[in-house]
Amino acid sequence: MIDEIAEYDTKLAQPKIQAHANSSRDMQEKGLLVYFKMDEGTGSELSNSGSALLDGFGATVGTEWTTFAPNQSTTPHEFSPATRQVTLNPSVTSVDQVDFTDRSTVAVSGFVRYKNTDCFAQGVEILVNDKPFSPAVFTDTTGKFTIDFEPGKPYAKLTPKYKNHDFSPATVVVSNIIAPVAGIVFNDLTTRKISGRVAGGLCKKAIIKDLGTLQATVCKVEVRTTSGCFVETKTIDNVEGNYVMDNLPPEDLIVRVIEHSEKEIKDAFQVQGGTQVDMREKKDTVVHFTYFAPPEVFFENGQRRPNGNG
Repeated sequence: MIDEIAEYDTKLAQPKIQAHANSSRDMQEKGLLVYFKMDEGTGSELSNSGSALLDGFGATVGTEWTTFAPNQSTTPHEFSPATRQVTLNPSVTSVDQVDFTDRSTVAVSGFVRYKNTDCFAQGVEILVNDKPFSPAVFTDTTGKFTIDFEPGKPYAKLTPKYKNHDFSPATVVVSNIIAPVAGIVFNDLTTRKISGRVAGGLCKKAIIKDLGTLQATVCKVEVRTTSGCFVETKTIDNVEGNYVMDNLPPEDLIVRVIEHSEKEIKDAFQVQGGTQVDMREKKDTVVHFTYFAPPEVFFENGQRRPNGNG
């Protein structure tokens, strides 16, 4: 009996594994690459709720569903009216038309994430049958959306929409909505690119040398989102100091030099800090990092002068 299949990008500690066994798993958990929820109780099609962008859908073969699950949950119903008072006496021995109307709705929920990241997209509208729902449904700050349908709705096609972004899958069809549906995932395929150069002085003198030898300079550039949901590091592999980082999520990003073999240069870049760039609208941008050596004062022919840079 399989309830779920999960794959992470790192080893998990024993308390974390035990927590997963004792309670429902958070499908937005950081580091969750692949997650197949196996307790929907219907159909054979499976989709990945993790951060890895997989090709198409999976499917179960020769399986049967069971109502047994370790973490059972119930959905309370709302009725109108909440209560009815009925008075019976010797003259009124029966009362008919004591009716109640089930006002409950069935929640269909999911989220929109940027492909191959743990970052989630805010403000994406979810269309229902190619039209805005009433009221309109948008993803919140955590990338989650929830749509409340009337019980028994036979068909609903969900489509994410945000400017000119592309999504995978482009649509998801939910049929025979009689129980809550969770874990629908749309991947925002939009990416950004940042390039630049790490060099010294106004003349862009190389500060990376001896590549391919044991004395090679190690210089690393880091890009991270302001929320910390995405971090990528690039080791520069050319003496000119050029770097290119693509497949970045369209978010607020911080770019900085985090490593250089020469302590003075590394310390200088640490003092400079990082550069924040808003990539939500920009497609590509350039961020350069320049090291300026501290001026040296010395005597030459009896004259005292500073040492220039570059």
